[in-house]
Amino acid sequence: MRNIFLFLLLAVAALAGVNMAHAENYALLIGVSGYPTLPSAHRLEGPRNDVALLRDVLSRHGFRPDNIRILADGVAAAEEPTRARIMEALDALADKVRHDDFVFVSFSGHGSQQPDDPDNPNRKPDGLSSTILPIDIGKWSGPAKSVENAITDHQFGAALNKIRASGAFVWAVIDSCHSSMMTRGGEVSRSVSPADLGVPPEALQKAAADAAASRSRGVGEQSEFDISRSPDKHGSGIAGFFAAQSWQEAPEMALPPASGDQKPYGLFTFTLAHLIDQYPHTTYAQLDQRILQEYGRLNRSSPTPLALGELTARVFGAQPGPEIRQWQIEIGANGPEIAAGSVHGLGPGFVLAVLPEPTSDPAAAIGYVEVKSATAFRSRLQPVAYAGKAAPASEDIKPASYARVVLEKLNLELTVARPPEVANPPAAERALLQALQTVESAPSSRVRIRWLAPNEPGLVKLLLRDDKLWFLPSGVASSGASTDNGGPTEDLTGVPFVEAGESSEEVRSRVADALFRIARVHALLELGTALRSWDELGLDVTMSLRRVRNMPRPADCKHPELDEAVALAPSAVPELRQCDEVDVRIRNVSDNPVDVTVLYIDSAYGVTSLYPKENDEGNRIVSNGTKQLPPIEIRTLDEKGKTTTTGTERVIFLATRARTGQQMQSFRFLEQPSLPVAKSEALQKRGLEAASLIELLEQAVYEPTRGAPTVLRNQIADGAISVVDWTILPEPAAAPGDKPRRIGP
Repeated sequence: MRNIFLFLLLAVAALAGVNMAHAENYALLIGVSGYPTLPSAHRLEGPRNDVALLRDVLSRHGFRPDNIRILADGVAAAEEPTRARIMEALDALADKVRHDDFVFVSFSGHGSQQPDDPDNPNRKPDGLSSTILPIDIGKWSGPAKSVENAITDHQFGAALNKIRASGAFVWAVIDSCHSSMMTRGGEVSRSVSPADLGVPPEALQKAAADAAASRSRGVGEQSEFDISRSPDKHGSGIAGFFAAQSWQEAPEMALPPASGDQKPYGLFTFTLAHLIDQYPHTTYAQLDQRILQEYGRLNRSSPTPLALGELTARVFGAQPGPEIRQWQIEIGANGPEIAAGSVHGLGPGFVLAVLPEPTSDPAAAIGYVEVKSATAFRSRLQPVAYAGKAAPASEDIKPASYARVVLEKLNLELTVARPPEVANPPAAERALLQALQTVESAPSSRVRIRWLAPNEPGLVKLLLRDDKLWFLPSGVASSGASTDNGGPTEDLTGVPFVEAGESSEEVRSRVADALFRIARVHALLELGTALRSWDELGLDVTMSLRRVRNMPRPADCKHPELDEAVALAPSAVPELRQCDEVDVRIRNVSDNPVDVTVLYIDSAYGVTSLYPKENDEGNRIVSNGTKQLPPIEIRTLDEKGKTTTTGTERVIFLATRARTGQQMQSFRFLEQPSLPVAKSEALQKRGLEAASLIELLEQAVYEPTRGAPTVLRNQIADGAISVVDWTILPEPAAAPGDKPRRIGP
C-alpha cells in the first residue's frame, strides 16, 4: 500500500508542476530592450534574455508553446512590444480564457512615473502613477497630461482585472522600477526618470499637491497595479510580484554569478525562474520567501521584492506534492548530460540517482551519477559509486532515463572583491592593505575565500577610505564619482569596517576576524536555501509593528509613546527607526512539537539570539501551542544620540521537529559577539545532543574548509527556516554625527 501511495505521489510530481487544477495555461511575456526613442544610456540587454528564460521555464511547467505569446525586441519570431500590441494582447487573453484557466503575464523593461489622473479616486498618496514603458514610448504631452504611449498602473491593472472577470487566475510579474536611481557597480537600473520623458517639474509638484488635498478629503488609495483588490470583485484570484519596492531600483546584471557563460538578466526574473524549477509545488508566499533567502545568500541588501494578492495559492495552480528534483538524461559527445545547471541549484559534487522512469521508486535506481561540471543551464555527469552500489557502466545509463537529486553540496565559498587602487594612500590605509594582502597570501583554515578583481561582483566588496577598510555588501557600489581624496561619494553610514591597530599583527587579526564573521553569516544563509519554509513544517508567524510617536526619538527610549500595533504583511519590508517595536507571535499548527530559535542578524554581521535567551527554560512549542516573543526593540542611536546602525537587517527563524525523547534543540551557539567564538567553547556552552541539522550548521559556520557540507533531503526534512527583512533608517537629527558600524573591537 505504501509503494502504491508513493507511486501516485511521484506520478503527480513527474508532471513537473503540470497544472492539474486549471483547464488551460496561457502566458504573455513582454520584454523591451532597445528603446529607440530614448537616449542610448537607457538601452537594456536583459529583457530579451528574461523572456527567453521564462519561455523555457513555462514550457517545463504545463504551458503549451502555442499558448505562450511573446512581445519582445531581439527575440526570434516575437512580436514588437508596442503599447498597442501589449494592450491588444491583454484584451485577447480576456476574450480567450475561461473559468479555471491560468494566466501568467510578465513585463521586463523600464518603468517610470507620471502625474496621476486627478479624477482617479484611487490615486497614489504621492500623486504619481507608476508606468511601464513599451518600445514606442514617447514624451510628455501637456494637453493629454501624460507621457505618450506609457502604460499606467491603473490601465495595466484594469486589463488584468478584465482577464480575471473571465474566471482565470492571474499571476503578474513586473521586473522594472521607477525609483530613478543611477547605474552603478556593473548593474543597470530598469528605470527612467520622469524628467527624461519630458515631464515638467511643475506637473509633478501639482500632482503631489492635488494628492495631499485629496487625502485630506478622505479619498482612498490603491496598491501597485490594483493587485490587492478583493478577488470576488473581479471573478478570480490574482498574485502580483514586483522586482523592487517603490523607492528601490530593479537591477539587471551578468548572471549567474561566477559563471563562464553569463548573460545580462533581470536579477528578479533570473532568481524567480530558477526557484520555480527547484520548487514547482510551492505557494506564492513560499516563493516570495525563497527569493528573499536567495538575495540574502547573495549578500544583497537591496532590492526587496514585493508580493501581493492571494499568496497562499500554489504557483501555476499546481497540486501539493513532494519536491522531487529530476531531469531527463541526454547522451552527448562527452557522456551523460542533463538540461539543468547552476541556475537550477546544481553544482559539482551533487549526486543523482539514475532511474528508468520519472515515477520510479528510489530503490529502483540502476546506479548513481555525480555532477562533474555545470554551466548555467547544463550539467555533465559521470558515474559514481554511492550508497553501496558500484558506479554504473556507461552503457547502462540510457537516454531518456531520469536523474534525481539525492545529495547536494552547499557552496560556502565567500567571494571578496579587492579594494580599488588608491593613489598615495595614507599610512593607516597602507597598513590595512598590507594586512589584507597577508590574509590573502596565507589562507586561514577558518574561512574559504575566493578573491576577485575590484570590479568583479562578489558577496563582499572592499573599499579603503578615511583610514578604514570597509566591507560593502553585494549591490552597493565600491567605486563611483570621486571626491577630493579620490574616494567615492556614496554614503557609508551603517557599512561595517575595521581600523588599523598598533601592530601589523593586530591589523591582520582584525581583518581576518571580520572576514570570518561575514563568512559565518553567509554560511547560515546558504544553508537556509536548502531548508523548507516554515509553513511547510506547520508553523505560522505573525508580526506587528508599533511605531513611536516621540519626535525626536530619545536615545534611551525610556517610556516611548507607541501607536497601536499594525500587522505586517508577510512580504512587507518595513522601515524602522529608533524606539519602534516589533511583536512576534509563533503558532505551531502541526501535530508535532517543534523547537524554535529566532536569530537577529544586524547590518554589521552580528548574530544575536532573540529566542531562546540564556535564562529561558526551553524553546519547544507543543502542538497547537503559541509563543509570544518579547518585543524586538529597535535601537539605532547610542547614548550620545549618534546613529550606530542602518540598512537591511534580518530576523531568521530556525525550527526543527522534536522527536520522542530528544532534548530541546537550540541554535543559540550561532550567536556572534564582537570576536568569533571558538567551536570547542561553543559546543561546551551548548550542551545539546547532536542532530543532523545542528551538525550541518556546525560544519557550515565553524569548519568551512573541511569541505562543502553535503545535504541529504531526508536528513533535513525536519528542519525549516524563514527570513524576515526590514530596513533601519537613521534619525535625521543625528545625521551630521552619524557613526558607522565597526566589526571587531
